[in-house]
Amino acid sequence: MRMKVSISGLRAFLKVTELGSFTGAAAALGVTQPSLSRSIRATEDALGVRLFDRHTRSLELTPAGVEFRKVAVRIAAEMDDGLADFSSFLKCRSGRVTIATLPSVVLSLLPGVMRSFLRLHPDVAVEIRDGPQEPTIDDVRRGKADFAVAMRPPVEEDLTFQPIFEDEFRFVCAADGPVPDGPAVAWSIFRTVPFIALARGSSIRSTTDDVFRKLGLDVVPHLESGYPETVLGLVSAGIGMTALPRLTLPSHRVPGLVTLPIRQPVASRSMGIVRLHGRTASPAAERFMALLAEAAARGVWSDGAEPTPAPQAASNGRSASRKRSTSSSSL
Repeated sequence: MRMKVSISGLRAFLKVTELGSFTGAAAALGVTQPSLSRSIRATEDALGVRLFDRHTRSLELTPAGVEFRKVAVRIAAEMDDGLADFSSFLKCRSGRVTIATLPSVVLSLLPGVMRSFLRLHPDVAVEIRDGPQEPTIDDVRRGKADFAVAMRPPVEEDLTFQPIFEDEFRFVCAADGPVPDGPAVAWSIFRTVPFIALARGSSIRSTTDDVFRKLGLDVVPHLESGYPETVLGLVSAGIGMTALPRLTLPSHRVPGLVTLPIRQPVASRSMGIVRLHGRTASPAAERFMALLAEAAARGVWSDGAEPTPAPQAASNGRSASRKRSTSSSSL
């Protein structure tokens, strides 16, 4: 038999048993005595038993009332504990945040933000799912991650994109080889030096190919590799030079390299927070995203380099568990 007892009725019953008086219980609960009496009567009707024997000057629990009090105390305690846990969740004192992101973000922007977040919210669990761009976005779509820190995805109705920084491409060469003079280089330098490229199919290769095409530069790669660490190793050996997004460089600390900004034009990939449109994030996830945006705006990076702030652009339309294999499109 299903008994429909309200929480308010249960608490009213417990207050009466605690104080032994309808008058005192009504005053303690801030309700009128007739209202309290109706609540107790409704509880008795729902249970199909009398809970109190009322005498002229006394109030006594019936046998059913004695038994129900045990149940009511347990339910009220569980409710109070649950509400306390929920309050902690709302105040970011508990819960879990799952972040899908690129490996280069894990090794540059994320450590400082993670340190700040866990200092503020030490009881919130954080999971990082790092991997290539497409699986990272897929984690957001499938609900495996609260949000992603990744490149701007193609315009999709189910996604929103909040840009937080521009990841500029840098010229990379060996320190013990020919190093260009000046504080920066132009993309045209790759007409005269061996260019080591990322393999086709990566977002990095697509960007460099687009720049060369727009500038009318006929640059044929001297060597190609699917992994940035391989490219940097070849550059360190003096075999050629390359162009990589600045964010990929801290993750591959190859000694003997020199990096310079590339101008004419500046090329970059837009990085930001990707969310599923219409999905409400937890308070802890919202707090983490806010700290990410603040850190990017302040230039808090593990390698000490300054990022290029993201332009104040509109969102991209409605616009992985560790470890996945890292390819050139991962970063």
